[in-house]
Amino acid sequence: MIKSKVNSNSYDIELDKESKHKGTIDNVDFEFSVISDDKDNFSITKNGVEYDIDIISSNPKNKTLQLLINGKEFKVALEDEFDTIVKKLGFKNKPKTTENQIKAHMPGLIVSIHAKAGDIVLKGQKLLTLEAMKMENIIKAPEDIKIKKVNVKKGNAVEKNDILFELD
Repeated sequence: MIKSKVNSNSYDIELDKESKHKGTIDNVDFEFSVISDDKDNFSITKNGVEYDIDIISSNPKNKTLQLLINGKEFKVALEDEFDTIVKKLGFKNKPKTTENQIKAHMPGLIVSIHAKAGDIVLKGQKLLTLEAMKMENIIKAPEDIKIKKVNVKKGNAVEKNDILFELD
């Protein structure tokens, strides 16, 4: 169950684990499909009605989004089951990540870069490919992050602990 607050309205959302195209909002069933143009613009069809969605901004750490849906702006805050438990236990602040850099874990050559400054990258997504000892190593996001600055370019040689990305 995901609790969401859209502008000033609250909703309980649950996606059907059996089907990727069904769910409930406040105990009302719905069907949907997603048509993706790119990572910031897509369309959702819910119960036969199409919604064009643009992501204006997102903050993965705070689980908030600012969306433009069919030309109207919405502020969305999400809360999953873990957040609900943490709140019930009386904790108000989530622990903050103190690491604001991603460093090379070995010397090598930058083969490709998959993220740029300003990108929101989810945990496990590719950041860059580093060739070391004739093997390609994929450097992935350790958590949901926002790239502040990319400190390397394709073809650069890096040493262990060189700063590859600075994070917001």
